[in-house]
Amino acid sequence: MAKSWLANAKSIHDLDACVAIHPAGSYDEAREERASAKWLAKRAEPLPVEPQFQGFFGSQMHDSWVIAIERNQTRLRVRLDCIHADIFALNLASELGREPVRSQWPVDLVLLDTSL
Repeated sequence: MAKSWLANAKSIHDLDACVAIHPAGSYDEAREERASAKWLAKRAEPLPVEPQFQGFFGSQMHDSWVIAIERNQTRLRVRLDCIHADIFALNLASELGREPVRSQWPVDLVLLDTSL
């Protein structure tokens, strides 16, 4: 498998052009355009992920919320709440005539051999 493109990420803009993290008064249109161009170029590349896991990438989980982020010298873990499991649980409760129970369905993305 190819080396992950995440290994070369230096800022949040390397991950996704849709992430808005602008402190007040610091919007830089040229930087945003560069980030968008970089993001579009990455979207055009094949996913560097084993076929059975590709459904979790390429915007398939774009509505999943970040529950936690843990980072140390060698590992980054991002825990997401899977929207697909949540929708399934809500629909199941509806079909069974039950009140839906608020819940989280964690999915962990773990990057190893990272550096701070």
